[in-house]
Amino acid sequence: MGVESGEGYLSAFLLLRVHHDEPCFASIDSQLLLAFAGMPKLQLPKQPSGVLELRTYHSHSESKARRKIEMFNDGEITVFQKSGFDTVLFGESLYGPGLPHLTYLLAADDMESNKANWNTFINHPEWKAMKDLPKYADTVTNIEKVYLAPTAFSEV
Repeated sequence: MGVESGEGYLSAFLLLRVHHDEPCFASIDSQLLLAFAGMPKLQLPKQPSGVLELRTYHSHSESKARRKIEMFNDGEITVFQKSGFDTVLFGESLYGPGLPHLTYLLAADDMESNKANWNTFINHPEWKAMKDLPKYADTVTNIEKVYLAPTAFSEV
């Protein structure tokens, strides 16, 4: 199933033709992301994932947002990978609501795996060494997270 089979296109077509009494969403927000140097290209999960975690980190200033991006590039992305996550994308929002912020997407087999990966991450010695460094203090003011399930027309 997916883009190659054409089933994804059919699903997308049906989604776009949904009746007004059964809306799929209330509104659409758009943003433009610039990939981090530490992960310059979107990477599809190694195997089909059961759960995707979309996280957005807000900062109170551009300089603190840049510092958090530096933290990701200098090792945090690698710690996610070593903790069992499939890292799909990491990007700085150049356009959209709530700037400055960054967004990233992680994939896991299921919610249980996601939780186990987070436990590994927070206890990882490299994370513990970097998280309390003074240069990374106060870089994030708010974290939003949304769990997503891949659809038939999604390539992720």
